[in-house]
Amino acid sequence: MKEKYDAIVVGASFAGLVFSCKLAEQGFRVLVIEKEPAQRVGCDYLVEDALFRIPGFEFTSDLRNYSGAPQLIMISPDMRTQISISELPMGMINARELSETLFDRAKSSGVEVRMGCSAFGVEIENGFVVGVKTSQGNFPSRIAVCASGAERVLCRDIPIGMGIPRQVGLNDRMTIYREVRNVSSFGGSVDELKDGVLEYYVGRYGGFCWVFRRGSESIDIGVATHAALGNSNPREIARGFIRSNPIVGDRILFSGGGSIPTRRPLNTMVGSGFMALGDSACHANPIFAKGIAGAMLGASIASDAAALALETGDVGVEGLWSYNYEYMRQRGSTMVDLDALRIFLHAIGEEDFSWLMAKGLLGEEELAKALSGRTVFSGDSAGVRGRLKALGNFPLARRYSRALRFAQRAQELYGQYPSSYYPPEFSEWSQEADFLFANIRKVLST
Repeated sequence: MKEKYDAIVVGASFAGLVFSCKLAEQGFRVLVIEKEPAQRVGCDYLVEDALFRIPGFEFTSDLRNYSGAPQLIMISPDMRTQISISELPMGMINARELSETLFDRAKSSGVEVRMGCSAFGVEIENGFVVGVKTSQGNFPSRIAVCASGAERVLCRDIPIGMGIPRQVGLNDRMTIYREVRNVSSFGGSVDELKDGVLEYYVGRYGGFCWVFRRGSESIDIGVATHAALGNSNPREIARGFIRSNPIVGDRILFSGGGSIPTRRPLNTMVGSGFMALGDSACHANPIFAKGIAGAMLGASIASDAAALALETGDVGVEGLWSYNYEYMRQRGSTMVDLDALRIFLHAIGEEDFSWLMAKGLLGEEELAKALSGRTVFSGDSAGVRGRLKALGNFPLARRYSRALRFAQRAQELYGQYPSSYYPPEFSEWSQEADFLFANIRKVLST
């Protein structure tokens, strides 16, 4: 019989590697299972500043490059309103370097990594997850961790009674496609796209698009669409832009895409012998689908909870509960604020989105906060309230005001998240949260 691992992590994602490093460095036996045969190739990403404040993960200047952080402009769907973001607590990070750094640290910490190994389910015994089923056999575990991104491999196999949804609906997903290409020396002028300026075209296709030119070296193009809009293929939209802009070259330096859950965090991210991290736990920014910082912060919190549970011998829901509570306290209430705004923005058309930007209801402050994962509808939103009052009885202004009130109620509710696991209390809280967001979707969509 195979020796039991303290933790088996499915997915060598940023979240999975942060979790594994921290746990192994405390002396626990950790196995990481990754279906890809080799490390994934990445490129530069704009990430929230929270990434650089994770205890024990201070990154070098090769990874954290604020000098290369771009100027950013938000452009309305009708192209008439352009808002420059002057202060943004974010930076560019080299994803390839970050991945290599985390892999090296994991291996030096004693983490066992199995590349090219696919997980396809969990083993259950007496209501506990006790192992992971893989293409290389079954491996017993004290804690199984799903860090496999939007695929949510293990989440799809756990018992429904654990309270973790097996699927995330299309209404709560974005489909993203991104290409980085060379700058063509034929046709067009490089001045047609501003150098060093990241242009975000917001409110398009239920999501956003972006274009970023780096001198004469490369052009970064991306499209994110609301997954429920099945006729909006982000790859085809991106390719349409490429075909219409002759300065975009033929050589593809990077391409990638996929589906990202963009909703509030799961009501619970733990079960008996089980934890979910990153996109598997819906940790991405609900509006702009940025997930690296939130995933790594959540993984750090989860690792601390797992270490304590393993030390005390309680890997049940109660023993792992501090992960839920600390994540909700540190980040969850902000994400529900953004989720309420996301639901509202999905319910209005591009014309209304443009109107909100033109009238200053979605101004520099609101857009900067949404992009960087900060609370937009805070209790002291005097500026927004003042602008709403000045606009009077416009129907869209009234809907926006309702969204503000819903967001504040959601923040209050998540501020009351149970600090410990008592089933009747959690059941009541969970029902109230589900009802609130069902009501948000119903009211804001009419």
